[in-house]
Amino acid sequence: EVVYVELDEAHCSLQNKKNVVANLALVHTGHSIGTFASKRKELENKHYFGDLNADTSSFCDRIYDYIQKRYRLKDLKYIFVSGDGASWINSFTNKLRNCFKTTHIKIIQVLDKFHFRKRLTSIFSGNKKIINMIISELNSLNPEMFTFIANDFYDKNPNHKCNPNQFRKHVNYICNNFKYIKNNLHPKYKTP
Repeated sequence: EVVYVELDEAHCSLQNKKNVVANLALVHTGHSIGTFASKRKELENKHYFGDLNADTSSFCDRIYDYIQKRYRLKDLKYIFVSGDGASWINSFTNKLRNCFKTTHIKIIQVLDKFHFRKRLTSIFSGNKKIINMIISELNSLNPEMFTFIANDFYDKNPNHKCNPNQFRKHVNYICNNFKYIKNNLHPKYKTP
């Protein structure tokens, strides 16, 4: 019913002093029933992909082909694409959505919890009380409300760890990805 595609990239330094970017993907069907509540998460039906300096379209085609061959498409309802919100991930999601446009399968992009929490920690200087409030009230927030809360916190904390430019960059990142952040609340999205 659900397939997860987790995307990231790695910047690799080669011995010849050049750098390459590796696009990485993990495709899986979620957690094992027996391990969902345990501390150590174990994924089912996982398959890894990686490409060096690959264009997004061909990388997406490889994953689309794998999903088509590996899963019964008539049983598949959702594909969640998660990552850090990078532009190549947005392009990947749009391309995958286009690949499945003649099916009933919904492609839903999610900003993963790791990157969301990382930015919240920077914005709110690690204040767990406010971070947990933002997470628990996420469904009722919008970008404007979030910006108000963040600015209010920043103004009231002169010893904030971020300089104004970093702070604004982090707030904009959250606001620009807000709809993908809210997709974490989708009832079928179940990842750590």
